[in-house]
Amino acid sequence: MKSFIFSALLIASLFTVPITGSASTFENPSTWAPQTVIQGKTDETRFYSLHVYEPKRITITLENDNIVRPFAVTVFDETHRALGTVVSTKSDGDETKTVGSIDVQAGAYILQIHSFNHIVPVDFTASYTLEEVGTTDIEPNNSIEEATHVPLQSKITGAVHKVNYFDQDYYTFDVPQQGLFTIEGSTYSSAIDPETPANGWYELYNENGKQVLHNLLRDKVQTETKNFVLPGKYTLLIKYTNQIEPEMKYTLNTSFEPIAENEVISNGLNNGYLQAQLVPLNKQIKDMFYHNTSYGSQHHYYKVQLPKEMPIQITASSEVSGLQIHTYNNDTINKDSAGNNVPEPITFTTNGMAGDNVFSMMNTYGPITRADYVFSIKAQFFSDVPFSHSYFNEIEKMRDANIIKGYPNGTFHPNELILRKHVFSLLHHVDSVKLPVLREAITFTDLPRTHTYHDVIQQFYQAGIVDGYNNAITPESTLTRAQLAKILVNTFHLSHQGEAQTFKDVKPTDWYYDDVQILASHGITTGADGSFMPNAPVTRQHFAVFLYRTLNHQK
Repeated sequence: MKSFIFSALLIASLFTVPITGSASTFENPSTWAPQTVIQGKTDETRFYSLHVYEPKRITITLENDNIVRPFAVTVFDETHRALGTVVSTKSDGDETKTVGSIDVQAGAYILQIHSFNHIVPVDFTASYTLEEVGTTDIEPNNSIEEATHVPLQSKITGAVHKVNYFDQDYYTFDVPQQGLFTIEGSTYSSAIDPETPANGWYELYNENGKQVLHNLLRDKVQTETKNFVLPGKYTLLIKYTNQIEPEMKYTLNTSFEPIAENEVISNGLNNGYLQAQLVPLNKQIKDMFYHNTSYGSQHHYYKVQLPKEMPIQITASSEVSGLQIHTYNNDTINKDSAGNNVPEPITFTTNGMAGDNVFSMMNTYGPITRADYVFSIKAQFFSDVPFSHSYFNEIEKMRDANIIKGYPNGTFHPNELILRKHVFSLLHHVDSVKLPVLREAITFTDLPRTHTYHDVIQQFYQAGIVDGYNNAITPESTLTRAQLAKILVNTFHLSHQGEAQTFKDVKPTDWYYDDVQILASHGITTGADGSFMPNAPVTRQHFAVFLYRTLNHQK
C-alpha cells in the first residue's frame, strides 16, 4: 500500500510544475509539454512553445477559484498573431474548472498564460492536451489567403475570439451554377456574464470582392439568409461584434438550390440603389423574392438607359400579393410608385429621363421562402406611337432591332404609306437576309446610278426577289399588300406550313394566291373580316407588323 502511494506521488510530481523564477518571453518561451499541469500566479506573463506536426485540437483546462478575476491562455502563431483564447469562467456550469479548445494547422505556436481584463495577480492551474480536430474552424484562417475551403452544402462550426483584438474566420466554397444560397446560423458563449449575448455577423463576397449578403448572428437565436448567386468562388467572413465576451461559438448550415438559367435573370447584387442592375428594354425579366433577412420587406433595384426624355412603362406580375414598383430621381428620392394587394399584374407608366432610370421591385408581404416575379420595361421612342397603339409592340421591336428608325423629329408616321424603296432599304437592314447573286444587274429607267437606293434595289433584283415591269422598278411608288406578300416570301424563302387560311378576296387564279397562302400558313397575316385586301396599299405600321411576324416566325 505504501509503495502504491509513493508511486502515485511520484507521477503527480512529474506532471504538476509550480512556476518560479523570471518570466519567459515570445523570443525565449519556456517548454510546456501536453498533459503537464502548470501552477502559478499571473503576476508575470508566461510564454510557452508548442509544435504541432499535423492539424490538431488544443484542449486547454483552467482551474481558478477567483470568480471576479479570471485568467486565460491565448494561442499565438509564429508572427505573434493571436489565434484564440480560453478564459476561466464559472458560468459554464462547472465550479471547478473551465475546458476550452482551439483547432490549429500544423506549425509552431506560442501559448501565453495571463490575467484577463484586469491586472491583479491570481493563482491558476492550467494544462492542455492535443486531440483530433473537431470543427471546421482550423486556425489560422483569419484572412482570405488563409480561408478554409468547405463544401457548398456544409455544417460550419467554430469560434471567434477577443483578446485585445477581434478574430475573424474566413471560409471559401465553389458554386457550380446559379442558384439560391441559404445560410442558417446561431451562436452561443460560455460567457463571463450570462446576461451578455454572444452576437456576431457574417458576410458573403463573390470572387470580385462584391458583398452578396450579410446578416447578424444572434445568441441562441436561429437566423436565416437567402440570396441568389451566380457560378464562381465565394468567401464567407464571420466576425464578432461583442466587446465584452472572450469568444463567440457559432454553428452555420449552408444549403443550395440550383436554378435553371431560363428561370431567372439576375446578378444577385442588386439590393441597393447604387447596385441597380442594368436591364434591356422590351425583354421579359425574371427574378425572385426570398427571405433575405429577418426584417421582412426586400428591394431589388434595376435601371434602364434612355437617350432622351420619354415615357416609360413597367409591367410586372408575381405569384403572391404585395408587389410594389418604385421609381427614383437622381437623388434616390422615391418619385412614383404603384402596387397591388392581390396577385394580379401591375402596369405603371411614368416619365423617363435621359441617362439612367432606376426603379425597384419590392415585396411587402414579409418573410417568405421564395416568390418568383416577372417584369418588362417599355419606352415610347416615337411620340405618335403611344403605349396604347395597337401595334406598339411590333413597331418598338423593329426599332429595338435597328431596322426602323423613324423621323428626326421623333415621330414614326404609322399611318403613312410606305414606299417601295424604303421597303427594300429596311429589309436590307435585317441580318438574316441573304442576297445571293443569281443574275446580272440590268438598267431600270427609273433607277439611275445616282439614286440613293440604287445599289440596294439592284441587289434584290440580282437575287431574284423582284423583277420590275417594262424596265422600271418604281422605287418612289407605294406597294400593295399582295406585292409585299411576294417580296416577303421570296426574301425569307418561305414555304407552306400546315393549313392556310381562306380569304374571300384571294382566288386560286390570282398571281399572288400562293404567296398569301404561305404567309397565312405561318400566321404572318390574318386579314380582317375574312378578307386579305390584296390591292390595299401598305402603311408603315402594317409593314412593321408584317416584318415582325416574319422574323418572329424564323426564331
